Amino acid sequence: MTDRLEEALALYLTFDAQRESREEFLDRHDEFRDLLEPMFDDPDQALEPEHEDDSGRRLGDFRIVCELGRGGMGVVYEARQVSLDRRVALKVLAAHMTLHPTAVARFKSEALTAARLDHPNIVDIYSVGSEGDYHYFAMERVDGLPLDEHFAEPPDDPTELVRCLVQIAQALHSAHLAGVLHRDVKPSNILVGRDGVAKLTDFGLAREQGLPSLTATGEFAGTPYYVSPEQAVGAGDLDARTDVFSLGATMFELLTGHRPFEGSHSQEVLGKILRRDPVDPRQHNPRVPADLAAITLKALEKDRGRRYATAQALADDLKAFLGGNAVQARQLTRTGRVLRWARRNPLVAGLSTALAAFLIGGAAWILVQNAQLRETLRELRELSDIRVVSRLNGDRFRVAAARQEDAVALGAWLESSEQVVARSAQHRANLAELRARAEPYDPTVAARDRESHPDFALLTRVQRLIATGKRVLSELEGQPAAADRAGRLRRCREHIDKLCRLERDLEQRVGTRRTYTFRDTADQWVHDALRDLVDALDELEGEPWGTRSMVRRWRDNLLSAEQQCHHDHRGDWERVIAEVASDPRYAKLPLVPQFGLVPLGPDPESGLQEFAYPAAGAIPKRDARNRLVCTDDMALVFVLVPGGSFLMGAQLPDDVHIDGEECRDRFAGEMEGPVHEVRLEPFLLSKYEMTQAQWRALTGREPSEHRAGTYSFGRWNTLGQPVETIAWEHADEVLRQHGLLLPSEEQWEYAARAGTRTAWYRVMGVPRDFALVFNFADGRIKRELPGVRSAHALDDADDGYAGLAPIGSFPPNPFGFHEMLGNIGEWTGSAYHRYGAKSGHRILRVIRGGCFYDPIPSLRCSARMPYRMQDRASEFGVRPARALQVAR
Repeated sequence: MTDRLEEALALYLTFDAQRESREEFLDRHDEFRDLLEPMFDDPDQALEPEHEDDSGRRLGDFRIVCELGRGGMGVVYEARQVSLDRRVALKVLAAHMTLHPTAVARFKSEALTAARLDHPNIVDIYSVGSEGDYHYFAMERVDGLPLDEHFAEPPDDPTELVRCLVQIAQALHSAHLAGVLHRDVKPSNILVGRDGVAKLTDFGLAREQGLPSLTATGEFAGTPYYVSPEQAVGAGDLDARTDVFSLGATMFELLTGHRPFEGSHSQEVLGKILRRDPVDPRQHNPRVPADLAAITLKALEKDRGRRYATAQALADDLKAFLGGNAVQARQLTRTGRVLRWARRNPLVAGLSTALAAFLIGGAAWILVQNAQLRETLRELRELSDIRVVSRLNGDRFRVAAARQEDAVALGAWLESSEQVVARSAQHRANLAELRARAEPYDPTVAARDRESHPDFALLTRVQRLIATGKRVLSELEGQPAAADRAGRLRRCREHIDKLCRLERDLEQRVGTRRTYTFRDTADQWVHDALRDLVDALDELEGEPWGTRSMVRRWRDNLLSAEQQCHHDHRGDWERVIAEVASDPRYAKLPLVPQFGLVPLGPDPESGLQEFAYPAAGAIPKRDARNRLVCTDDMALVFVLVPGGSFLMGAQLPDDVHIDGEECRDRFAGEMEGPVHEVRLEPFLLSKYEMTQAQWRALTGREPSEHRAGTYSFGRWNTLGQPVETIAWEHADEVLRQHGLLLPSEEQWEYAARAGTRTAWYRVMGVPRDFALVFNFADGRIKRELPGVRSAHALDDADDGYAGLAPIGSFPPNPFGFHEMLGNIGEWTGSAYHRYGAKSGHRILRVIRGGCFYDPIPSLRCSARMPYRMQDRASEFGVRPARALQVAR
């Protein structure tokens, strides 16, 4: 095997599908793409055991009972060791990995490394073996859950969690004393048994200190959200403190429900790990004790010299917390307090604390250099604006913008921001003057700035597309003249020109200097605080999507909504109220004008009334056939759904009920049943999935991975595509701010079924017919993204899109809703639970509808998928709902 293939395989083994997408991974390792892509081909088949059900099968001394889970390296089974009659967990190397000696060596290394560690909080390894082409090792079977499932949400009392963390810190210290670094500490690699004992597992990335790694030079091993700064830059001199950082990141997540460093892709996460300090955990969860927050932040120090020197030191501080004793993390020197303020975001530290620490710690300096002190105090007072600006920006998603009376509060907010805006020019001038004295820009730092920029991966992708386009253009120019040659040449050149314009824009952003260093420590302190202040001012003042611009737009929208509702469209409201009252489907609903909505009249096919929400865009027009014309800048459109009863859920066919009859479905999952009757009152639900333009109109933000103006899946992305890569908690916050809601599961399924009881809202013929109605995993996506769920893609189907389609691209269901199934998964407001349960899961929420790379069975009306409230992915979107006001 060549060295290059060895490196590619080592990289492949670090892939974690739960933390980054296949494309993100390939973009990060583009130089190995030709070798990595085949390793991803048909992953489900590659990991599939020889038999559909391996229960009862025997490997050596072990009889398989059931599958527990699977990942990039292979499958973990529950098994019984025959000779000793004991339960074990049996990890089996995937068949396709046995072809690579490095994979086999890594697999055995994992077992042997863990086997020589003897600690009650490290999973025991019992034996290593092989049989034929199968390699396996047996380990202790922990009857419990991963740490992040055991503590599914931040605990009110952290005592049990801290006890678990103490155990893991001691386990890590034991491993470190034995010369082993874990390098992949994260919640899913910590198991908590029913007895409350925590166990560290998965030493697949472990290595002995001082020995070379199997990963390529300059590449990090680990999971992006939890790697230390030194791991992120591929440093070779890792020590125990890198595992301390990862355990600190784990602690932060379990205490707050948020990861310390979030991002829409791995490069953004790594950039934040390198450059941004985590916020105080108490900003996310005020119930976190101050001492525990301090311990967490000390473990997450960027400078490893300021972290706990050993995992045992971390364990000791955690035990001190449990015992109510003073913790090391809070015992800062006076100088340390000044340093802590200077390094941290002033919003977190607070100016008053900083000034007090500065005055106390610098008493001797005050006596000697009074003039310098006065100047420094003046600068610090100016920098207090960071607190004001941060508060103003923080209000962006807190101020209400839904009712007429909210306009007054928004106007008052705008007035309160005037004074700090007046000082903006001076702050910017001070920063420019200070940067003129900075040290020369080190090329290594410049390269790191560039590669950690959130748009670097996109720039790399665009440059690759330009190179491909130029090759195609060259081939076209060399071909003989043909009827369509001129048109193809023109389109190709236009495509390349558009990509080159995007490349120039990205180069300007990615190439901007972001790191400035100073010989004088005081200059560095002031610079970093000024930088944060100017960044916050950019967010506050930016046009057209800065905080002030958005608040001004919200206020104006509310003022115009009053005019539209009671004056401009008064006649339209009178007409629609009369039509609803006379429509038997609405059962004499006593409708009243809905503040902020404009009547559009009934849909020509469904007959249901529709309304525009101008705060999110332009009021759409109807064509000659009275159908709405979708444009990139159109407003949200709400359908008034009549109330009624329906059968919710699905069950498997049986001897009495055949497939397709009365919610009987051969694909039905356990959590989709039992079928039960639900009655709903009338409600408003968006006719389309929310677009990128509509989200930006309400928030000023562009969270989408495939945002407008970028190129992916063989197409230019547009503002008319669904917004994606948004977490439930953020979607819920934004929609409520504007008087909107996430629909309940019941509302969503009722609207999707639209009076039908089949798996899909229409009876489908041959499989390829699905492409006429839904955007799903078809032959086109298989061509664009080889290996992405290719085993489930319908090769002979083509729905016209490899990725996301603009809204309105596919036919509506009987209620007039477009893309209810496929295109993008849609968050609902409902907690995940078994039907009939009194309450749902406190942190899991349900996504419905399936997405563009899901197979057909995932697109059924009853299909449910649970995800955590903070999870974000490019297949997660929203279809807003709105409460209905009626006459009382």
